[in-house]
Amino acid sequence: MDLGKFSIYFGYAMAAIFCCLGIVLLAGFLPYEFPREFRLVLGIVLLLYSVFRFITTRTKSKQAHEDRSAF
Repeated sequence: MDLGKFSIYFGYAMAAIFCCLGIVLLAGFLPYEFPREFRLVLGIVLLLYSVFRFITTRTKSKQAHEDRSAF
């Protein structure tokens, strides 16, 4: 597997991990308590970052695919 495909798979995996962490924080499934406002803000930030990461990885994947098909 080449390095380009690995970075794309890694980007998708990180987006999924950040999304799961955001959901866990928002749902409150933690063994210790954070203040409610902190959980809410951090959970939303993690979810938004996962969406950003997914979109940038998807864009990078499409560009790489177009570059490969051009040759």
